[in-house]
Amino acid sequence: MNRQTKAIVNIVTAAVIIFIISIAVYFIGIKFLEEDILAKAGLVHEDAITDWEDAYYLLVKYMGFIAGAILILWTALTHWAFHTSSSTEIGKRWIWVLLGIILIAACVLFPANVEYHGETLAKQKYINEYVQLLFGICYGLFGYWGGSILVTSDDFKYTPLLAIYFK
Repeated sequence: MNRQTKAIVNIVTAAVIIFIISIAVYFIGIKFLEEDILAKAGLVHEDAITDWEDAYYLLVKYMGFIAGAILILWTALTHWAFHTSSSTEIGKRWIWVLLGIILIAACVLFPANVEYHGETLAKQKYINEYVQLLFGICYGLFGYWGGSILVTSDDFKYTPLLAIYFK
């Protein structure tokens, strides 16, 4: 497989990884968080459940798009923008860390912003901690860190932290 084809395959793989994680995050939220969050908020009637599911679906969809864009950006950088002779490995690692920090910040700030502005989610004061933790673990740890270990170009395969133990 030539270099360009491998880059495209890795970009598609990155999108598929985030898509699968988004499906898992949605069903984890619906199955386990919904009952707990709505019960603590005192919203256990059918309309509240439907509203919460709709709002949560949009939240997962937008967060999946953000996580996917960041992982695809990292993949594209390692395949097309970085050159092995242009700078040190530590410079590329800092870019990888910066993109991870941006994603983790989005995992924390995006649900808080949606909760603050969303009519349905604003009534549920417990959604922040659970959803932010779920997003941080799934999108940050499994999606970005795990995904970047799988889709980083072979020239930079050890750039993600602890990748040496997995490649």
